[in-house]
Amino acid sequence: MLLDSARNDMPLDGHGPRQDEPCNERSGILTDDRAEQKESQHHDDGQNRTAGHDACHGRQETMREAGGQHHEVVEAVARNADADRHEHDITVGRFDETVRHEHGKREQDDRRAQNDRRCRDVLRALAQPDDIQECLEKKVQRSVTIAICPSHIIAREQSLSKSPPGTPLTDYQFVDLTVDDGPSGAVAGATRIGVDTEFMREKTYFAELCLLQMSTGSGVICADPIGADGRGRPQPAFWDMIMQPEWVLHSGRQDIEVIFHTAGRMPRAVFDTQVAAALLGFQPQMGYAGLVKELFGVELDKTHTRANWARRPLADELLRYAAEDVEYLLPAFDELVSRLERAGRLEWAQQDSADLLDESLYETDPANAIHRLKGARNLHGRARAAASALAEWREAEALRTNRPRQWILRDTVLVDIAVNSPGSMQALGRIEGLPDKTIRRAGKTLLQLLADATHDASGYCPPARPDEKQKAALKAMQRLVADRAAGLGLAAELVAPKKELSAAMLGGRDLRVFGGWRREIVGDALLELLDG
Repeated sequence: MLLDSARNDMPLDGHGPRQDEPCNERSGILTDDRAEQKESQHHDDGQNRTAGHDACHGRQETMREAGGQHHEVVEAVARNADADRHEHDITVGRFDETVRHEHGKREQDDRRAQNDRRCRDVLRALAQPDDIQECLEKKVQRSVTIAICPSHIIAREQSLSKSPPGTPLTDYQFVDLTVDDGPSGAVAGATRIGVDTEFMREKTYFAELCLLQMSTGSGVICADPIGADGRGRPQPAFWDMIMQPEWVLHSGRQDIEVIFHTAGRMPRAVFDTQVAAALLGFQPQMGYAGLVKELFGVELDKTHTRANWARRPLADELLRYAAEDVEYLLPAFDELVSRLERAGRLEWAQQDSADLLDESLYETDPANAIHRLKGARNLHGRARAAASALAEWREAEALRTNRPRQWILRDTVLVDIAVNSPGSMQALGRIEGLPDKTIRRAGKTLLQLLADATHDASGYCPPARPDEKQKAALKAMQRLVADRAAGLGLAAELVAPKKELSAAMLGGRDLRVFGGWRREIVGDALLELLDG
């Protein structure tokens, strides 16, 4: 509205119409009535200079009809009109820029005032009046973020909303664990810490721990377990220290796995915020960034998810990005626990989180490797026995050398060897995709495994395909689970996924759905359905 008004009322550098002159609203050119008056004056006194702002086609046509002697005058008038319009455009453009600048300043001031109000509201709810005044006197204003922890309030110089990409958000303490025992002062006395890891797995069997991030409530620690040369290992005292507090993680299974294989031990207790959020009706697989946005309205930067965390030195922007991944874990814990208590589901979250401490989840038995072999269920007799033996050997080699199992022997090649059962080194050489170096290194071992394979040498028995009766039973089980889950506002897959129901239909009873809180919700009803 301001811009349009300014455009209509503003004189065009002294060339615009007076208030009492009718004007075309787009160009400021005089109307036809005024043009006829000027034409009449021209015939009376022979002067035509007062028509300077009339460049429309009607005026030009009239002047051309008056005679060819006016042609040059018409062209001059048109040029003057074009010049006037150019001056007008420049003036209006400058005015537009001024208006946009002033509008942007007002929006910035409005956002600042809004954030100030948000800070005051949060502080007023959580702190004493003296604390509020102290924060305001320190001019924390919109650079304050409140992290709610069990016994204290943390105010940190950080934006309440998402800052522009590249803006540092989180301060952190960097520790080289290969030369120091670690941040003993910050962690030793903590009862609960937020934990996240960065690791690499492309070239190894076990995930390689590259960075360990911890939040203690008073700050964030980025601990480097491999050192500047990329080959170090943390001091044993560090692992002893961080295993004592309860760990708060998000989708923590992989984090626990990589630390378990690196340190050879498990934490005392864990709480998974993804598990907790799912039990409150959030999406079962909600990521950390999504949860932070839902709980706190903060959008996290996820531009470095594919970074090479094994490369040294680690850039500051990577470390700040990593620190962000634990910054909101403890506040999220407090918020989720509060909601779970109100819903009567805190014990459910504790049970499901504790399941992550089962060491068998992270241990590998080479004898069971056949279960991970693609195409194994289509093999029979001697071929199945040979495949089982080859898969067990490959898994043991991968564990021994810490190399991906597919680097030892690809699935397709392993199945071809089992099916074709070559009896010589020459026959092995005719297996497509089997590298010569593998034949030279392990050819004799492979031939021996094939020779020892018999029809009953394998304990592998792939799951039988369900018949029509079993399919109907599975659908009935799924409907029961879906109904019970919907009544609780939960996803059916969280209560009992289809794979688990299939195992129950085929006779499995040592299943998650038949234990803990799930048994009461739906497990007993499923058993009645199966037994009935």
